[in-house]
Order: sequence, then C-alpha cells, then structure tokens
Amino acid sequence: MTAATFRTRASVLAAALGIVLAGATSATAATSRPAEESSVPRTIYNVGCWTTFVPNAPGGAPMTHYYANCDNHAVTVCPAVDFNGTRTVYYGSAVRLGAYDGVADDTDTAVWNYASTIPNGQYTTVFC
Repeated sequence: MTAATFRTRASVLAAALGIVLAGATSATAATSRPAEESSVPRTIYNVGCWTTFVPNAPGGAPMTHYYANCDNHAVTVCPAVDFNGTRTVYYGSAVRLGAYDGVADDTDTAVWNYASTIPNGQYTTVFC
C-alpha cells in the first residue's frame, strides 16, 4: 500500500469514527456536543469510565486519549503530560462534557489525538 493510499484510508476511517487527525505534537480535541443540539447521530466510544489511551504506551508514536465523564454532573477537562518533573496542561484543548447518560458518547467523552508523544511522558487528564 502506498503512503497516499494509507493516508486516504486513515482519513476515511477517522471521519467515520469521528476522530480528528492531528498534525502537531500537541493534543487536538474533537469537540464534545450535547446530543439535543445536533441532528447528527451520536458517536459511541468503546472505552470505560475516565481516562483511556490507545495505545496505552506509545513510546513517541501517535496516540488517542479519551476521557469518559462518568459523573452525574458536567465537567471541563484538559489533556496533560508529566515529563521530567514538570506538568504541561494543554488548556487550549479544554473540552466541556455533559453528565454521564449510561454510554460513552460525544456528549460526555473527550477525544484528543497526538500525532506523536513524548517518550517516557506520563499522559493524564485534569480538570481545568
């Protein structure tokens, strides 16, 4: 498969899954939205409550970071990384999430995509 074919297939798959493909090292947010504000069907994520990483140990490779809000109240969350004793919070990628409705979907789940990660960085989610 050529690189162009791979990029095309990846873009189609990303669009079908509601994923934003990032071209930078920083986290890129796929914005959450209340279901009642859109006529588009909700995106369901196959993740548990709280923080999930795919892959869970990327070692510098790309990664998708999920945060499923399983609380009964709305929250605002940001992605962050701890490296060499310093925490970097990506405030520009803050996402406001609604209360949990029983399913991890785009009303209560944040999705951030990293084109690359910091090897040995400890990624996390923080309230912001």
